[in-house]
Amino acid sequence: MSCVYLLAASHSLPLYDSGIRRLRTVKAGGMTVTLEEDGFSVQEHEYYRQAVDCLALDMQPCRYELNLYPTQEDAAQLRAYLSKNCARGETVELWHLWVGGGAHRIRRFSGPLSALAQDTLEQLEEHQQTCLTIAI
Repeated sequence: MSCVYLLAASHSLPLYDSGIRRLRTVKAGGMTVTLEEDGFSVQEHEYYRQAVDCLALDMQPCRYELNLYPTQEDAAQLRAYLSKNCARGETVELWHLWVGGGAHRIRRFSGPLSALAQDTLEQLEEHQQTCLTIAI
């Protein structure tokens, strides 16, 4: 199974790469390793497209894969991206999905863009299939 973050909107959105590198610490086998990886980005929905399609979820039509982690920095990057590229009053969906396994019940919640923070992103990861509807 693999995890994917998706941004779903009713209209096309521009691709985006923050150009920021992220440091992440991973513990495995009694060792701690620090990894440097790409930061926040909005990418074409390609790699996990077939696996997501197999879930047959009801989501907005224009879908993008996000490189997103539950950090203050990524929450701020996502808020700035959505503020710049979406109209006031519209909604978008932020999905956290585990693909490649069985179907799971979808946990849904909603809120305003201004409330999107690190703890919001942490909530997304609490369940296997989660959708946050964000009001811009």
